[in-house]
Amino acid sequence: MNYTHADEPVEQVYVQHCSSCGEVAEFSYLGAQRWPQRLVELTGIPPVVHLWVCGSCHTTLSEPQVDL
Repeated sequence: MNYTHADEPVEQVYVQHCSSCGEVAEFSYLGAQRWPQRLVELTGIPPVVHLWVCGSCHTTLSEPQVDL
């Protein structure tokens, strides 16, 4: 996945299989969720998680859950 300097993906929509509803659907980029440094250190989650929404079931998935 390629990102611009503003932390947003170059492509804003992807078509792929949704792990939630099982449909092949368009995934639209919702934005980046930023976590506080203390939480990152305690949990090991990435400081920035990119979120995508399924156009079929409207489930929001994080980038590790979406096979981009």
